[in-house]
Amino acid sequence: MRDTAFIICEYNPFHNGHALHIKETRKAGAKNIVCVMSGNFVQRGEAAFCDKTTRAEFAIKNGADLVLELPLKYVVSGAPRFAEGAVNVIKSLKTQGTLSFGASADLEELKLLAAYSSDPKVLANACEYSKIHGTTFAHSIHKVMLEVYPAADILFRDANNILASEYIKAMRRCGCDLDLFAVKRTSIHDSLFPETHVASAKHIRESMYRDCSPEPCKPFLPESVLSVLKTEWQRGSLPTDRTKLSVAAMSRLYLLSANDFRSVNGVNQGLENRILQCIKNTSDLYLLCDAVKTKRFTHARIRQILISAFLGIKKEALERPNPYIRVLGMNQKGRALLREYRETSDVPLIMNLSEAPDCEERSLDANSGQLYDLCRPIPFNKSPEYAIKPYVSE
Repeated sequence: MRDTAFIICEYNPFHNGHALHIKETRKAGAKNIVCVMSGNFVQRGEAAFCDKTTRAEFAIKNGADLVLELPLKYVVSGAPRFAEGAVNVIKSLKTQGTLSFGASADLEELKLLAAYSSDPKVLANACEYSKIHGTTFAHSIHKVMLEVYPAADILFRDANNILASEYIKAMRRCGCDLDLFAVKRTSIHDSLFPETHVASAKHIRESMYRDCSPEPCKPFLPESVLSVLKTEWQRGSLPTDRTKLSVAAMSRLYLLSANDFRSVNGVNQGLENRILQCIKNTSDLYLLCDAVKTKRFTHARIRQILISAFLGIKKEALERPNPYIRVLGMNQKGRALLREYRETSDVPLIMNLSEAPDCEERSLDANSGQLYDLCRPIPFNKSPEYAIKPYVSE
């Protein structure tokens, strides 16, 4: 373990399993922990349960030293782009370190999974399988890999293993030289283990939405997280309102053309026409996702596509390098790291959006911040992205 460990995360919201991951990474020898975290929208193609600075506060209060934002264009573009975007943020810092992640498989198994799933022959066969059977590429590569790597059947059952293998592949593609550290975990992607005080983020979110309170999830949350959730809930800053998101998204999607949808990453094989046809029959974002879903396009992928279209994220944006890195939170050790990274980084590290260079990414961040603010129980700012500052722990 090198002195600095990087953790790619969402913390939507932060829970005991995340705290354990940080603790185990520290125990293995990490002196500094830097999180690369998604912002106000998350990989599931949804608005985050609570805003990014609140989630950065959770991380800093529970063992992280510095939290950097994973650019929005990568967050809602599928696992390979999510991983590549995060790895590129780390690479741009021009520093050595260890990438720490949770997985139910061991490191050697994950390396094999990454190697087989990126083999040109396997990829070609998976494409052919997908065409013949009309299945998603992820399902197709799973089926094809069983012929050359039977152990993949078990490994593919855990989304954490798949994402970890994407990190490994992204490091190879980007030429990012990081050590790897896997924290062994039981797969709890959508699960509940009350005897160990661990539950998945999904289970916690759904419980809080159902009960209109964070209190029932007390056993699964660090005390510092529960306290902030209670305060912000009473203040009206969380949780995001799915109905409000649906109304905001649909009002934008109604206005888009086939060409607009074709410009979104992941839209191919005439999917834009299917989206336009389904839009005519519903006014609800989630019912639209259900209607558009096919064997070839998963529900999660459809959500990512529709949220990307709603926010105005085009596939060409994914080919542009990051123009800046935004700081979301830090403690005193994080301040020292930030000073170091500002000397070495390829791109500026900014504390506020007003410091960002004038570019499309800045406009995207500003617009998405306003749209996210509309989804809160009580909207707070007319220009939230320019008003917010990183969480700083003294």
